[in-house]
Amino acid sequence: MAKTLEIGTKFKNLCVMGLNRVEYFPEGSEEAIFADTWHDVTDDQSRRNMALMFFAPRDLDGEPVDPYLYLTETDNEDDEQSVLIAHQSFGDIPLLDMCRMHQGPANTLQVLIAADVIYHWDMKDCYVQPTNPMTWVRDLQIILKNYPHTTDKIVYTNWDNSKLTELGVSVRPVQDLIVEEQVWINKPSFQEKHGYLLMMFSLFVALFVYIFIYMQESKIDDLSAQIRQVDTETPSGKNYPELNRALAEQQSFMRNRTLLPLVVRDISFAIQSSGLKLDSLQIKSTDPKTPTDVLIATIKAEKGAYSGWLEEEPIAKALLGQSVTMSAIRRPPGGQQFTLEGLVELEPIATMVANYQDKIQRSGQQSLNLFEKSSKESVPATTEASQTAVTETATEQQEEAE
Repeated sequence: MAKTLEIGTKFKNLCVMGLNRVEYFPEGSEEAIFADTWHDVTDDQSRRNMALMFFAPRDLDGEPVDPYLYLTETDNEDDEQSVLIAHQSFGDIPLLDMCRMHQGPANTLQVLIAADVIYHWDMKDCYVQPTNPMTWVRDLQIILKNYPHTTDKIVYTNWDNSKLTELGVSVRPVQDLIVEEQVWINKPSFQEKHGYLLMMFSLFVALFVYIFIYMQESKIDDLSAQIRQVDTETPSGKNYPELNRALAEQQSFMRNRTLLPLVVRDISFAIQSSGLKLDSLQIKSTDPKTPTDVLIATIKAEKGAYSGWLEEEPIAKALLGQSVTMSAIRRPPGGQQFTLEGLVELEPIATMVANYQDKIQRSGQQSLNLFEKSSKESVPATTEASQTAVTETATEQQEEAE
């Protein structure tokens, strides 16, 4: 089903072009204006909201003719200059070619009477013929005689319809006329109608994208500047890996430095307790060039202080039993001087020290809690004793006064 539109709703002003004159229907006026041409009854203001209705006869093959050739009143299709002038003269005025109407509904006759024509269409085709204000009723009667009495007859006109009461027709104003959209030959497309809005929207989107990209570029520039700053502050070059390795080794060497005084004191106490006649004591790492968690304590006795295994073995057992930090002890082979080597493992010692410190911390916290609790309990007792002393003093003073 073809799309339709109502003339009075779609357009504010309507100008109907007949064969020799025009009829203009201005907005808000009940009377129409007649003139020879549509230029005589319209101005620039009214043409902005006006539709121009005309009746361009079909060609011999039944196809519609170029409406601009009809409006320029020329038969030369090659006269491009006249057609171009017509395009420019009409501009954006909606052009309604009523001869492009399709057949109407069955058993219905619709008639348009305006300007100096009678235009009617039925289920077969559409027709147009001239008329005038003196003979239009008789012309209409001739047309109606060609249709059965049961046919619905609708007449669109703003002329005096008092003479139509006996014809059995339904009279309606021209503004109520409903036509098919194909009659509007220069209807603007969606792009033409909303092209400006689409262009503004596109410009807005482009501006938004530009701002977004600019902000992203600013963030990227900031990040690049920060990266360059970090690169300048961070040591680099071929000496950086060697420097990093040396620093890591130094940290490994210094990791257990707090345990060395404890190891020296423990071994010295063990030597004193075992009764060993000491000549020298040396504590060193197994590999001085590599960080390690194992130390070797070399203990040498005085020369000639012990002779034989029977005197040396008890001293070695006593030394190992008295030491907490040495996990094993041995006598290296060779040599005339009595020498012992003790194995010191730093990891277990560090664990024992950490556990001891944690225990001391918990004990200190418990002592602090007990002190606070005893302080809170002693305050009420002191207050009660003070009150008792004050009461006894007051009683003694009263007895002396009596």
